[in-house]
Amino acid sequence: MSIQNPQENKNYFVKSFAKGLAVFECFDKKDSKMSLTEVAKKVGITRAAARRFLLTLEDLGYAEQVNKKFSLTAKVLDFTKGFNKAVDIWAIANKHMQLMVNKIDEAASAAILDGHEIEYVARIGTPHRIMSVTPQVGSRYPAHITSTGRIILAFSSKKVTDDYLKTADFKKYTEFSVDESQKLRQILETAFNNNYIVLNQELEMGLRSIAIPLFDDQEQLIGALTVGTHISRVSEFNLVSEILPELNSCATAIKNELRSLRGI
Repeated sequence: MSIQNPQENKNYFVKSFAKGLAVFECFDKKDSKMSLTEVAKKVGITRAAARRFLLTLEDLGYAEQVNKKFSLTAKVLDFTKGFNKAVDIWAIANKHMQLMVNKIDEAASAAILDGHEIEYVARIGTPHRIMSVTPQVGSRYPAHITSTGRIILAFSSKKVTDDYLKTADFKKYTEFSVDESQKLRQILETAFNNNYIVLNQELEMGLRSIAIPLFDDQEQLIGALTVGTHISRVSEFNLVSEILPELNSCATAIKNELRSLRGI
């Protein structure tokens, strides 16, 4: 990553600001956690300069440091609020989810994390789906008991995940519900490594779902996509082998449309 810019020769160009943005932008899905040295090398600045920028971002709440590794926090989403308000991300998601549901004939939803709960922000149902738990837009559930909540927690910052595991009320909804923080932590780690999670009858008997993280065109985590079904309709094997690729294609389509609207 180079911070050189042809605009630097113009009298309005603020080089220090450009360098700070370069540090900010160097974090992505591949390099989400980096040391001072790694940031300095990637951006092309001195280690001392990288330290000043990173500590400033940390003081402002946009970065956190764990074991000498820096990563961005969820507060960076504040920078995209203006764009997100101008572009209805969830209307875009809804459109692509509808196309997916037309292919797989299973219900799909999108959700965001709000404190200890997930809130459904988009939903495409199917006529044959008969479950007592049928989330609508605006429905809220504890994050740990849903596939969307778990995958968002898996990809959230360490602070967000740790805070949740320390303070959540692990109520059991069925005999299969996970109600131990350490076991849930292990589940989240596996979900992060797999890039998806399957939930089997933990929220309601008979309900099986699969979820993936949803990133915007800037590779920032904005929520999760899920497909839910009855265990009698889709096996866990088919959920992963057939539904998961469609979920991933849907997420990619959403990201590509956001990128196109942003003019990238």
